[in-house]
Amino acid sequence: MRIVVRENIVRHLEHGQDHFTAAREGTSEIGLAVLATSMSIIAVFVPVAFMKGIIGRFFFQFGMTVAFAVLVSLFVSFTLDPMLSSRWHDPDIERSGKRSWWHKPLDAFNDWFERLADRYKA
Repeated sequence: MRIVVRENIVRHLEHGQDHFTAAREGTSEIGLAVLATSMSIIAVFVPVAFMKGIIGRFFFQFGMTVAFAVLVSLFVSFTLDPMLSSRWHDPDIERSGKRSWWHKPLDAFNDWFERLADRYKA
């Protein structure tokens, strides 16, 4: 879930918003979808943890671990990620400074993909 929130914040940054506004609007824009996804994962794995019999013994740790990990990820994606995104500068947004050799083909691919997306929109 953290990746979804962070990606939306970066998208807002790429559209020219400042870090604080991008973090606030990016998180609030996608918050309900992240919450719904997390709750659906928890709704699947918590009952798995409380199955009866031999299967229940095997899957108790698995179900509880997945549910706990999703809850922690949800908490971090709504608290720590927006806070850090509003304060820390992301150097790749401006694409300044010396970059390594493998960024050139990646940038070419991204440019090609953006042109393809623009043609698809049209």
